[in-house]
Amino acid sequence: MQEIEVAQSLGIEVNPYEIDEKGVLLSSDGNLLLMDKNTGSLTIPDSVTAIGEGAFANLEGLKTVIIPGTVKRIETNAFRNNKDLERVIMKEGVEYIGVSAFQECTNLKTVEMANTINEIKGQAFYFDTSIENINLPASLTVIEGYVFCGCKSIKNIETLEGIKEIKSNSFRDCSNLQKVKISSTVSKIDGTAFNRCPSLNEIEIADGNKYFKFTNGILLGNDNTEMIIILESAVVGNRFVIPNTVKKLFDNQIDGLKNVTVIEIPASVESLSGNFITASITEVVIDKSNPNYESDGKMIYTKAENNKELVKYYANEDNVIVDKKIKSIKSYAFQGKNLKTIQLPETLEKIEGQAFGQCSNLKKLSLGTNIKSLNNMSIYNSGIEEIEFIKDSNGNTNPNYSIINGALYNKDGTVFISPIKPLETIITYEIPKGVKEIADHAFHNQNKMTSIKIPETVEKIGGSFNYCSALESIEIPKSVKQISTSCFTNATNLKEIKINQKQGSIPGSPWGCMYGDKAVKWE
Repeated sequence: MQEIEVAQSLGIEVNPYEIDEKGVLLSSDGNLLLMDKNTGSLTIPDSVTAIGEGAFANLEGLKTVIIPGTVKRIETNAFRNNKDLERVIMKEGVEYIGVSAFQECTNLKTVEMANTINEIKGQAFYFDTSIENINLPASLTVIEGYVFCGCKSIKNIETLEGIKEIKSNSFRDCSNLQKVKISSTVSKIDGTAFNRCPSLNEIEIADGNKYFKFTNGILLGNDNTEMIIILESAVVGNRFVIPNTVKKLFDNQIDGLKNVTVIEIPASVESLSGNFITASITEVVIDKSNPNYESDGKMIYTKAENNKELVKYYANEDNVIVDKKIKSIKSYAFQGKNLKTIQLPETLEKIEGQAFGQCSNLKKLSLGTNIKSLNNMSIYNSGIEEIEFIKDSNGNTNPNYSIINGALYNKDGTVFISPIKPLETIITYEIPKGVKEIADHAFHNQNKMTSIKIPETVEKIGGSFNYCSALESIEIPKSVKQISTSCFTNATNLKEIKINQKQGSIPGSPWGCMYGDKAVKWE
């Protein structure tokens, strides 16, 4: 890139375009020179059929992008994290916007989308906090998950005729969203699609839509078995009574409701996420005829005697003893609680993701020999600094897991599962020799970690370094044969991935790295 800039300064004509045989404008330093530095504008050449993964991510000074109709696809992370970007114009002919393509372009106000666009992938406009209006393309049939999540300047949403489905968390955290109009063609809306939209106070259902009903402050869907949107008007005093037709309770559905401390769950509920019950809830009343769930005044359990599960702990004690009948602790079961100690039964077999999330005062877990499934994320974002496996009465240890030098491994020590360290406590880390695999989420959101050393024995790396935002460079040893396509997702400052192998020897490059292939330095 430096050589091209020098040549241009001397008046020598240089074509910086790097386009592959299929017409994809690649992620390269040279292609960054397409931007006019004086105006901050970027016009994509007509010869381009696709904008490559991470091609213009984090490009300082970029203000306006014009994309011609010859460009059919805008790939993953293509314009991500461009804080100066104000306007994007997509001409007729553009068909596809990839995952996180314009994520965190926080100054982006105007997006003109071509009506030919038929697919917008998840998180495409995630936390673009300045966007005020959305013109959904006429060809679009599905609004994917997290597409407009965090777009807090949006006040109104109108789904066009032709939209059939709105997926999970599509408009979550749109804090100023006031009105939603649902067209006649929408037949499915995920129960999390409009979570945490506290300003939402008006819902309009178009004539001819037979799939949704708005009653008593609740938008019901799927034959009245799912709550889609819950307004403040659905709460009476401090009590929220769930309609007796509802079968599923989803994550975060009542997060936006103020002053709710009591929840009444009817006999009809068949599926209940632990993350449905918020930190403010002090009382849960479950209909005694409910065949699936029960509460003892502190916890919600499943009723299956042979496989009893702890779904949610909602009391506020310092010390907790879990019933001996419990075989499984569900996701988010203790999230956000101030407990200091917890006594788990020997019968326990499974702990799911984020079971102890945000339990900052909990420092230690003692587990038995029956643990068969310990989710990588079970202690994520907790205060836990120590896990011990207790021998049974016959002197046996856990046959599935081991603790070596303060980290969790599979029994033979070949799979590194997780360091047992709270977030923001790891600065540098060295994985020991002998490890063959680094598991998914092993270092998830260790956002203070600046360096990681991987031994020559490692052959496989999972989605292991998501959200490691302080990590700027990583070296991959010659022994590695496989890297997950999501390995470096949201590692927003990772600008260099050193691969001690020939180019293309590990498939899937750039493995979720925001900067695309220009960050990957092969041997």
